[in-house]
Amino acid sequence: MSSLSSPTVNPSTPSTIANPIDISKTVVTFTDGTQEIHTRPLHLTNLLTHPSLNNSDLVGIMVNGRVYSTNAIINIGIANITPVFLNSYEGFSIYRRSLVMVFATAAFMTYGTKFGVTVEHHVNNGYCINKSNGKEFTEEECNTIKNKMKELINENKEIKEVVLSHAEAINYFTETNRGMTLSLLKSTNNEEVKCSYLEGFMTLFIRPLLGRTGILKDFNLILGTDKTGMMLLFPQENKPIPKTIKEIETKKIIENYKATNKVARAVGIECIGDLNKKIIKGDKTTVMMMENRQDMEIAQIAEDAIEKIKTRGVKLISIAGPSASGKTTFSKKLGVQLKLRGITPVVLSTDDYYKHRVDSPKDEYGNYDFECLEALRLDDLNDTLTRLFRGEEVHPYVFDFVSAPLTQLNIDEYNFIGNQVLRFYRRIVRDYLTRNYTASHTLKSWFSVAKGEEKYIFPFVDQADKIWNSSMDYEIAAIYPYVLPLLKTVPVDDPNYNMARNLLDTLELFMPVDDHLIGSTSLIREFIGGSVFE
Repeated sequence: MSSLSSPTVNPSTPSTIANPIDISKTVVTFTDGTQEIHTRPLHLTNLLTHPSLNNSDLVGIMVNGRVYSTNAIINIGIANITPVFLNSYEGFSIYRRSLVMVFATAAFMTYGTKFGVTVEHHVNNGYCINKSNGKEFTEEECNTIKNKMKELINENKEIKEVVLSHAEAINYFTETNRGMTLSLLKSTNNEEVKCSYLEGFMTLFIRPLLGRTGILKDFNLILGTDKTGMMLLFPQENKPIPKTIKEIETKKIIENYKATNKVARAVGIECIGDLNKKIIKGDKTTVMMMENRQDMEIAQIAEDAIEKIKTRGVKLISIAGPSASGKTTFSKKLGVQLKLRGITPVVLSTDDYYKHRVDSPKDEYGNYDFECLEALRLDDLNDTLTRLFRGEEVHPYVFDFVSAPLTQLNIDEYNFIGNQVLRFYRRIVRDYLTRNYTASHTLKSWFSVAKGEEKYIFPFVDQADKIWNSSMDYEIAAIYPYVLPLLKTVPVDDPNYNMARNLLDTLELFMPVDDHLIGSTSLIREFIGGSVFE
């Protein structure tokens, strides 16, 4: 019987690694191909003198595909650097988030814990802000906070990233009366809590902010129409910053948000932490309440439609909405409600009237533009509608493709889940299940879709008879197990890797919901499969 023995190791034997890693250095490569070697850890402020970064519009730095604050510290050996400027998608996001940080700091510095503030949703060029106690803002409060913001900006204060222990964070946010933040922290078990810090005031770190406040010159803070809220306004592409509340469009969306927030409070869910607590406790009634609320709203829309059909002779109900807003399921559920009231509708989808790809118009970049009206066979669509109005039988075309969610759920007092995030999740899962598209493919095509929505959908919202919110507070928790593995397939060198990581970071704030609680008639089933309407 032979025995095994360990090989003799000679300590003087040289390493067999051809290029050993030097853990004390960072090799930095800029977009122009030039390289610099820095000692680790590297303060990104040490790079700001490089010509590619020495620009007054620099708001962030992308390192190996991920966006960082300009004063962040990294501890890696290879750093491929790309500047993030104000006029970019991510640049505008950094500007908005930093402006909220300055607002929150100014509100706390001027009024302390006299009242809390909550940034609740995005409308046009601004964010709607309310007092946590539901009381009205005064003109004096609005102006006092605005003036303090201007002071913080003019003094070009530094915004830092700091790390607290879980216990430190709980103590700080308890002392500053941050109920939503505490709710989230208590539903997680992270031993460290990353925060953003400005002049002694801290918020949870959600995304990178500006390194300093000085660039935030363009903003406005005004009272809402009923004084129950304020609007924090900022630049957005070519749109000027409104000077008065009368210049704010989409008043119906603001009203819809308020109504939805009222329902959320009744259910007991105002933030992610509240939802997580219910999921942890195994609460099942929340899902049923939200589903029933949607069904009741659709039933009321059907009642309103019947009244217009009888009194005004309405023959056509048109349904518009951005991508992944749930238009298909909504139209079918509305059809069921109309049938219950004696009206049998014919449901037509504009998807069935698209031109063939080779006949489709192109945008200014030479890409096919499927969002514009000219992408449809308008003559065929008009012919179908005319014949239906005459009472004739029609055979709609079928194009072979193998209402907007207004998400209002807050992460904490100053960060909320934008409706575009929910639509990202929906579209990624649906594209994979129905078209076998990767998450990378969906992310790549998203901006052309979003551009079409900005041009053809959102400017006309206030002309609609009714706005219906297709989102439900538990939805991201339900879509969690479907979209998580898809987002993790986006490679590090993908141009949209930063976006994928941001979506993952948001997703991982949630506890997942077991999808057996979701009925086959739920609108969510349009995206995760199993819908009775398929």
